[in-house]
Amino acid sequence: GTSICDGKYHQVEILKTKDSVAVSVDGREVLSHTFDSTESFYNDAYAGIGLWDGDLSIKEFSIQDAKAAIEKKAAAELKDAEGRLKKALNKAKKIMEKGQGKYSGKTWKAFQKAYQAAKNAPKNAKITKLEKLSAELETAMQDLKNS
Repeated sequence: GTSICDGKYHQVEILKTKDSVAVSVDGREVLSHTFDSTESFYNDAYAGIGLWDGDLSIKEFSIQDAKAAIEKKAAAELKDAEGRLKKALNKAKKIMEKGQGKYSGKTWKAFQKAYQAAKNAPKNAKITKLEKLSAELETAMQDLKNS
């Protein structure tokens, strides 16, 4: 990866939630981790800077309520999931318009089922539901076989 020790200013964002931590540099996520379990003290709010090797100069440092950042990240992830589903649906629609053709009945039926499920996704579907529908539709398209 690229070092941020290049003499330029970089925006480093650390987003800590109840059971996860994410680090972004200049708007690009470089670390995302969800803990299997956490001790209660993990959710006490503390901030600090540590340096174990080298020199460090900090020009700006601010701590903000993470709620807005969490909501912004969740909205971006939802938009991405909606975009992936829309892309898969557009691809599947072209296949549907051509019809079953030489595809086997079994794989065509599975494809139709996945297509209808994705097409009828609930309006307020969560990210996990959208990702599941996208994955199932992509798999069904890949699994289409000639009879």
